[in-house]
Amino acid sequence: MAVNYNMSTLEILKSKAERLPDALQREAVDFVDYLLQKFESKTDENKQWSAFSMQNAVRGFEDDPVTYSKDDVLVL
Repeated sequence: MAVNYNMSTLEILKSKAERLPDALQREAVDFVDYLLQKFESKTDENKQWSAFSMQNAVRGFEDDPVTYSKDDVLVL
């Protein structure tokens, strides 16, 4: 079957999956589950790295004395 480029990716996937026997459709579902787990794991890992990075970027600032006053703030 030729790919119809006017179809969305989801429509193409559905069209192709409908032609598979049930056992292969289940295998395709397992593969999609694997991709989702991989994607979600990467997203969680990125969130953890971002939090870790921010925590370390500001580490020690809480002990710095304030070297400016409200008069130093420029209001635009």
